Amino acid sequence: MGLAGATGSGPPRLVFFAGVDGAGKSMLASRTIEHLASRGIDVAAGWARYGNYFSRPLLAATLLSGHNIREYHDGVRFGYHEFWRSPALARLFLELQSVDILFSNHWRLARPSVQHELLVCDRGPYDTMVDVMLDTRIDLTAGGQWRRFVRLLPARHCVVHVSRPIPDIVRSRPVLAHDRDLEAKDALYRKLRDFFDWETVVNIGSPEEVFERVVALVDRRLAG
Repeated sequence: MGLAGATGSGPPRLVFFAGVDGAGKSMLASRTIEHLASRGIDVAAGWARYGNYFSRPLLAATLLSGHNIREYHDGVRFGYHEFWRSPALARLFLELQSVDILFSNHWRLARPSVQHELLVCDRGPYDTMVDVMLDTRIDLTAGGQWRRFVRLLPARHCVVHVSRPIPDIVRSRPVLAHDRDLEAKDALYRKLRDFFDWETVVNIGSPEEVFERVVALVDRRLAG
């Protein structure tokens, strides 16, 4: 999805960095903001970590039912939602999450009153799609179900898929070796990358080399 054109009085343009934990999204998003700001672009970090506004009661109830599991490793909490074990529960969670996303897309990202021309986010609705697909085993790319997760987003947005080999992720963040869903999440990001035709930046090499690839990609997309 392109980023060409001036924003005028419309909503801000958006750049999302998507990928598994440890891939380097936050670092690359932060450096991208600094780079664009140095060029005089009105840019800020977008708040795209979604709250479970409507899903919260269900998440609380499923802690008791055993479908919402918490594990602690080296002081870090890992959560697993096994809603796929109940088709009815999986469908209910999907519906509630889609409402949560609709609410957040509007208030956090898509309103014309957002005070910046460009927002750069290290997480967004596509990451939530991965989480929901993992939790429910419902393929959101089938039957157009993905549309409910990007509804209200400006057409002028793009996604940069940040990919990094799993062994490299675990070496840099050893605690993620305890995440039993890490490889499954990575596979789902690749599935969405192919479905939406995202461009991928592979986080291999020195930080400067990787960042240069990101800058080239983002600059090209901003130029339209």
